[in-house]
Amino acid sequence: MPKNHYRRLCKADRAVIEQMNKEGRSQDWIAAVIGFSQSTISKELSRNRGLRGYRHKQAQGFATRRKESKRSRPRKIVGELQDEVEERLMRKHSPEQISGALARLNEHVSHETIYKHVEVNKDAGGDLWRQLRINNRKRRRPRVKASRERIAGRTGLEKRPKAVERRSRFGDWEADLIEGRKGSGFLLSLYERKSRLGRLVKLETKPQRFINFREI
Repeated sequence: MPKNHYRRLCKADRAVIEQMNKEGRSQDWIAAVIGFSQSTISKELSRNRGLRGYRHKQAQGFATRRKESKRSRPRKIVGELQDEVEERLMRKHSPEQISGALARLNEHVSHETIYKHVEVNKDAGGDLWRQLRINNRKRRRPRVKASRERIAGRTGLEKRPKAVERRSRFGDWEADLIEGRKGSGFLLSLYERKSRLGRLVKLETKPQRFINFREI
């Protein structure tokens, strides 16, 4: 059975765990059958075991009471919620993705709380922060003010002839300038509208005037 990453262990799952555990099946085997990770099975067997071993009705009761006891407390990532969050982080899911997936399970935890959990884990010597795609920093696009400098000789799109819009003839080229990081270089992109032929030309410096493609 394929793993289902969008549900929690239920009473039926726990009944299967109890039966297979009694049969001496490995945790990997049980995990494959019910569609959860081996770590989830391991934590379930240790967390919800009673004095007489693991019994599914008792385990369900433990899990239910633990969940109900959390409702009156401030939201923290602990217990089964912690297992779920950390397992998803290991699969390179972003905190935003995890928050959205948990909401579909009626588990409401914000992505800010998940980031905070990662920070606390890091301060304690953990390595959850390594699982973040951008090393524990939210992705922010740098705000760079658009340059208003105009290249001499350019023709604005608003002045483009109707024939160019219709792509009815050859020889109408569009040009765009791509600037590398911190002015490390420039690429001139040329695109012929009718044939859809494209060319990229590397430039050492930023052009200060209109470039006729025939000069390249």
